[in-house]
Amino acid sequence: MKKHDYWKIAKWALGTALVGTSLLFLCSSNTKKDTRYRLENRVQQTAPVEVNKIESKINNYIDNNSTNYIKDSNEITETNEPNKTSLETEVSIPKFYKISEKGIDLIKRFEGFQPEQYWDVKHWAIGYGHKNNENLTKISEEEASERLSKDLISIEKTVSEHVKVPLTQEQYDALVSFTYNFNEEKFRNSTLLKKLNNKDYEGAAEEFKRWVNIYNKKGNKIVLDGLVERRQAEYELFKLD
Repeated sequence: MKKHDYWKIAKWALGTALVGTSLLFLCSSNTKKDTRYRLENRVQQTAPVEVNKIESKINNYIDNNSTNYIKDSNEITETNEPNKTSLETEVSIPKFYKISEKGIDLIKRFEGFQPEQYWDVKHWAIGYGHKNNENLTKISEEEASERLSKDLISIEKTVSEHVKVPLTQEQYDALVSFTYNFNEEKFRNSTLLKKLNNKDYEGAAEEFKRWVNIYNKKGNKIVLDGLVERRQAEYELFKLD
């Protein structure tokens, strides 16, 4: 179909529309209602037929010249379709896990219950390692458990958001215990997390054993027996099937 053919169709359609409109306008002021009625019916009967003719011609042209458009449309559809990774098809990863009672018991065992405030390396603490920003002088075991549960909310959120691979309940519990013992920033920047997110579970497990040092008052790095024992427990929990 040539370019000037489009112009012929457009001019013809425009002329038809103008004639129809003009006739209706004239008839609206004509006292002969029957003439107006006949013309209205004529336009209503003719217009759809002529419009269908135009649409048919255009559709025929598109059908004969649409290979490239169909190809482009398919490419867009394929591009917009989200790609599923093999990991997503193999296992459904929950957005947030939840620490088990076994994990909480592990934290309590190594933190130890302290009813009065004590100095914990860099800050005052009380109960089960709760950072004593409230300047509490004494606390019951029940209150300490409540504060531990509240403290674990942000810890669990950090672990859940930054771990990008599937975990067992035991692995998750070990990571929460580890993060609670140090802090969220150290966990986020740890080699343990990097190896874990690279699906190197064995390498991540071995990283637990490296976190056994603290600095004494003189600024010297020393190995703390309590940390060695705790890391070993977390390592063994992480490795459970």
